[in-house]
Amino acid sequence: MKQFELPEIIKPDNGIYFLPNAYISLYNNLKNQKELQEMITANDEKVPNCAVINAHMIIDVFQVLAAASKATLLESQGKLKTNNVNSEIIFSLSPNTKINEANNVFGISKDCDAALVIIICNDDVKAMEINEEVNSFIEGDEIHLSELSAYTDLEKIKKFFKIDENIQDSNIVLKQVLEQMTLKGLKAE
Repeated sequence: MKQFELPEIIKPDNGIYFLPNAYISLYNNLKNQKELQEMITANDEKVPNCAVINAHMIIDVFQVLAAASKATLLESQGKLKTNNVNSEIIFSLSPNTKINEANNVFGISKDCDAALVIIICNDDVKAMEINEEVNSFIEGDEIHLSELSAYTDLEKIKKFFKIDENIQDSNIVLKQVLEQMTLKGLKAE
């Protein structure tokens, strides 16, 4: 599990709002993904306080941090479009406003063998406790985040985000993904 500081937000009154920290882990060799999907979908109380993301749809951890920043800011403003900050992170990864589609594409699914887990928390001790719950919840191997690119399905990402299939540079694809995530719901006039 690696800790990331989410950005500070400057309020209109010149005050500063500090977003909580994000703790991210990568798991592979998942064995209970169907059970995980069912429990998360049912809002089972046994599910740890975290977001479980399909690692194949993520190019870089920055993509998840951008979604987490947006989700935690919306939570602080009472403007979540989903039930909680964890589902809002998954929704924020999507380029469109279809919550169910975001869950199906970016959430854990029965055929997903690798997942990113993100915990949003201000307290390191609490984050470690949640991480222990995650480790007993997920049947798989925790691996180093630097191995994420081995699980990224660039072709599937390009298809979902409608990015030119001829682009092979993952940095260019990431830039276009982030642009679509950021502009979601906005219309040109």
